[in-house]
Amino acid sequence: MNLDSIISAGESDMVEFKEMVPSESKKYVKTVVAFSNGSGGRIVFGVDDDSNILGINQDSVSKVKDQIADTITSLCVPTPRFDMQTVTLEDKTVIILEIFPGPDRPYYLKSEGYNKGVYVRLAGISKPADERTRKELQLEGRKESFDSQMNFNCTVETEGVERICRDLSEMSGREVTIQNLINEHVLIKKSCGYSPTNAYALLLGNVFINTTIRCAMFKGKEKNLDKTMFLDRRECEGPIYKQIEDAYAFVLKNIRLESYTTEGITRRDVYEMPPKAIREIITNAALHCSYQSTNPIYVALYEDRLEVISPGKLFGGLTIDSIMSGATARRNPILSRIFALADISEGWGRGIKGILEECQAYGLKEPVFEEWATNFRVTMYRKTALTEVATYQSHLTSTESAVYDYFAMNPDQSMSSAAESLSLSMATVKRAIQALKAKGLIERVGGKGKGQWIVK
Repeated sequence: MNLDSIISAGESDMVEFKEMVPSESKKYVKTVVAFSNGSGGRIVFGVDDDSNILGINQDSVSKVKDQIADTITSLCVPTPRFDMQTVTLEDKTVIILEIFPGPDRPYYLKSEGYNKGVYVRLAGISKPADERTRKELQLEGRKESFDSQMNFNCTVETEGVERICRDLSEMSGREVTIQNLINEHVLIKKSCGYSPTNAYALLLGNVFINTTIRCAMFKGKEKNLDKTMFLDRRECEGPIYKQIEDAYAFVLKNIRLESYTTEGITRRDVYEMPPKAIREIITNAALHCSYQSTNPIYVALYEDRLEVISPGKLFGGLTIDSIMSGATARRNPILSRIFALADISEGWGRGIKGILEECQAYGLKEPVFEEWATNFRVTMYRKTALTEVATYQSHLTSTESAVYDYFAMNPDQSMSSAAESLSLSMATVKRAIQALKAKGLIERVGGKGKGQWIVK
């Protein structure tokens, strides 16, 4: 353990400093509870908030360590897993209390009880958990998952089962049957029929409130909820696998199609961001979403990046470092298995590695994976630079620039749609397109109705 690096990095979601052992034990024991309910962490005694090493009196170190251990075991329920060691730096001794992710969640302060005493880490602070988080921690402690729970708000009907099996079969290219749904515990077979799980409800669609993927394309680099700043938006509803496809299509529609290649008689479109990585990020968001939340998944496209935000921090004690190394913990294991059966997902381990490799091959800045408030956010950066657009547009009239921008963001739209959206006449749009073609900035590929504009 390198104490220098821990101290120089400062306090964070997984590190907290204390000048001394507080006389009011709750000031640090609630952090012990929060670390146990999350990805673990360290409390360093003998260092102040500004990373100054003050040290613990050498003569009392053993007594202080015993005091900390006794306090934790007497005030926390269940007893957290922890370890302690002393480290000497600059002739001063500090105590490092390491808390491990706990298997018996939720952990809470005995004096405050279950409803008030469960703490979690949010933005580097230990805060009381809300009801949704407590329920999720409880499921973790019982080694259960949300998607495995019985759902009492929907019924198993032949039409719904056949639609799910048909859709998954079409997506995978292999037959998916009701027996597969039983084998993967999407449906629970009873003597008088079948009982639906939450996984079945998610595959059926439109059972849970706000279980949607909300997509938006914003003008500029910042979120702005002024309606004039939305360039496009869509609410994806229905079966969770259909939401993934619709959100994926939304992103492809609104990013630049740079070129295309042909392989025999097959056309292959080349976008400014790797489609495979885009799909994987959206699929992962749906698979690892905390569906006990009432918030949707957000897919936000900006001038310089794509952000995908899903409710729920990392699950099962995972950290950013561990998922980057291929570690996995499945929040919704039934959905994960059925998605694997239908070839929709590869899972966290290979999926994240694939995202990184795809972006590197495209020459993009490395994506960012981060816990953000109570959510998980992935940011993928776009290839199109502002300087490139400025260079193109410096040679264009205002009308040509407007038409250029429209088709850059809406490559599958028609000239009449452009005319209507831009409040221009068809003749004006046609003249602008001819000028853009002459300058080598735009071309039409494909026939009427099914073609696309390629903006260069």
